[in-house]
Amino acid sequence: MNIPHYFSPVVKIAAWAMFAISVVALAIGIAAAAGAVLPLNINPAQGTLLIFSSSLAAVLTLALATIHYRITDTQIRLNVFFVDVLSGRIRLDNVLNVVKKQDKLYISYLWKGEDPVIAQIAVKPKYFDKIKNAITSANPKVRYYDETEDSSGDQ
Repeated sequence: MNIPHYFSPVVKIAAWAMFAISVVALAIGIAAAAGAVLPLNINPAQGTLLIFSSSLAAVLTLALATIHYRITDTQIRLNVFFVDVLSGRIRLDNVLNVVKKQDKLYISYLWKGEDPVIAQIAVKPKYFDKIKNAITSANPKVRYYDETEDSSGDQ
């Protein structure tokens, strides 16, 4: 099961703007490297450098767009493209708790040693139940806590 990572709207807008700028810069670099006369006074060597740097920026923004959680039968992965950046660190049989608190989802798990690691799973609230169900079905020992506070009467 793949679940997209949550990014704030500001980060999404910045990423799309960076991608758009890198595509425009790539087009300008290709034109300059091909020897086109541009009003920007970019020579072919600068065009080649612009191709390289804008391609790198485009790949980085695409990597940002592909970040997602993948829950398998044995682990929780945080993938960029198809690579698990956690390197299999979160095994489902080592997850102790799933906690929902103030519209955020946390898990605690054992990694190295006996002290648990607490990590936020950064997804939209509409995916909370899907993640909780996937984890608890793979490991029935996992405890779920819903610590959502009703602040309607608190002032």
